[in-house]
Amino acid sequence: MDCGFGKEIGLEEEALCLRKAELSDLEAVAELEAECFPKAEAATKEQFQERLKAYSSHFLLLFYEGKLISFINGFVSNQEDLSDEMYENVSLHEEDGDWQMIFGVNTHPKFQRRGIATKMMQVFLEEAEKEGRKGAVLTCKEEKIPFYRRCGFVLEGKSASTHGDATWHQMRCCF
Repeated sequence: MDCGFGKEIGLEEEALCLRKAELSDLEAVAELEAECFPKAEAATKEQFQERLKAYSSHFLLLFYEGKLISFINGFVSNQEDLSDEMYENVSLHEEDGDWQMIFGVNTHPKFQRRGIATKMMQVFLEEAEKEGRKGAVLTCKEEKIPFYRRCGFVLEGKSASTHGDATWHQMRCCF
């Protein structure tokens, strides 16, 4: 995949690689997740292994000079709301589902505040729309609501999620 946004994020385009995930990306994905999320909220290496086996095509990875610097992941469902069970149970993935769920948006701390997550989200949502989804759903903490609004998501209210003992808000982007 050609990312085409290197100049916008201040990185050399030829040093960037944007692609879907493979099982061989497991270590890099698990390491970046641990770097970006508190332990209570981060998916484990074992969870990522199951996710990559079940729906690796719903992971978008960005490498810079061969190192993973950002990724987005989630699965597809006909259920309209994101539930905590979805994080744990890969069998709930429905490849022909209407809604692209987003479980995590990760950018290495050294590369944050450059617009990388915004560009990654744009590409991820474009892919979901091309695949015929109705839209995308995510949950986030209150301080992330403005970011996701800028990405086209609408706040639907507090989520029933208790993931990591945090308060979450559900947001939706319809195509």
